[in-house]
Amino acid sequence: MHDSPGPADAACAGPAATSPEDAIGLQLIRVAKLIRTVRTQAPRAHPAVDGNAYPLLFNLFGGPVRISSLAERAHVEISTVSRAIAGLERAGIIERVPDPDDGRAHLVSLTDAGREALEAIQAQRTAWFTQLLADWSEQDVAQLLHLLTRFGDAAEAYRPKGH
Repeated sequence: MHDSPGPADAACAGPAATSPEDAIGLQLIRVAKLIRTVRTQAPRAHPAVDGNAYPLLFNLFGGPVRISSLAERAHVEISTVSRAIAGLERAGIIERVPDPDDGRAHLVSLTDAGREALEAIQAQRTAWFTQLLADWSEQDVAQLLHLLTRFGDAAEAYRPKGH
């Protein structure tokens, strides 16, 4: 007897996975699309902060950094970060401060409003994940966290040859 397709089967209509690694790739694409959809539909924690700015704010939490370091940490181009920073600065979410080690350079840091926006974003995210994982056991949640951390570390350490 064959079960009817579940949500994962319906969402991944397309070529069948040819290996466990391929199946993981398909599921990651599925989850990334779902997260992107949720992020675009969720109410904004601050009118000037869209989903693309979240990684920048999270990377500024630890203190002031140069735009080039911020781009590297967020895995995006410096020009993209510069445009986003300009908008966030106009909105009072971040500020530029002189770099004490190099008078020609500036660092960017969160303002009080930026820290408040980041806290609101974190609260929204935590509430969402709490709902998503409500029927999971503590052991399953811990295993997911362990495996996601391990996968993220591997992805961050991966550098294609020649790059």
